[in-house]
Amino acid sequence: MKTIFIVDDNDTDLMMAKTALDKVYLTKQLLIIKAACEDYNDKDVYAAIDCLTEKTWKPKTVNTLENIRDKLFLYSDFEEAAAMIGGF
Repeated sequence: MKTIFIVDDNDTDLMMAKTALDKVYLTKQLLIIKAACEDYNDKDVYAAIDCLTEKTWKPKTVNTLENIRDKLFLYSDFEEAAAMIGGF
């Protein structure tokens, strides 16, 4: 399992420089995850989550991604994982 890195919220210069591109990337990957959940395609879900683990995210985002992964890995709850993305 890959580690999701957490960035310090106090490093505002770094966060501001990366925010726009990271939001686009995050949104794209979340849409892939949601579509894969709706199709019960765990392979694509895990591939998208693995892509997201290669970047640094705020703690809230990390927590949500870990919760989505847990819903799928521990419970195979595709509907709940998709709903979590809808509320993200």
